[in-house]
Amino acid sequence: EAVFDAMSGAHDALRRGAAGEAARLLTDALDWDPDHLEARLLRGRCARDAGDRLAALSDFRWAMEIAPQSPLAHVEMGDLFFAKKRYAQAIQHYTNALERDPDHAMALCRRGICHHYKRQPDRALDDLRSAARIDPEIANIDRYIRMVSPRLTR
Repeated sequence: EAVFDAMSGAHDALRRGAAGEAARLLTDALDWDPDHLEARLLRGRCARDAGDRLAALSDFRWAMEIAPQSPLAHVEMGDLFFAKKRYAQAIQHYTNALERDPDHAMALCRRGICHHYKRQPDRALDDLRSAARIDPEIANIDRYIRMVSPRLTR
């Protein structure tokens, strides 16, 4: 019950934009249940958004150990490296996520964008088109595909 209350409070805090409060509540939840995957991932996101890369890395790595077959922590790690423009590492994590869930549209989309920044337009376009087939509602997916497509004709 205490974990549920802390998680509910954290979700409410995030909806209000109070990330610091959410992080404190998530820490409470993790004190009661250190292997709570959702709390671990959410706290990692809070840390990442606050610029605390090491804390985010720690939570995401722990999440990988908690749920080794889940793509979620790998997507989060990919996002962390993407934000630092470390595209090769981001690609590896998105690929790891896709090994666990080949239809993870956001992993495909983000890996495609990484390929674009690494000047690999064929790979970028393949990933982005696959992401669009799986989830055509991904924000800006059509724009990303158009962004990558002209590079193929150069």
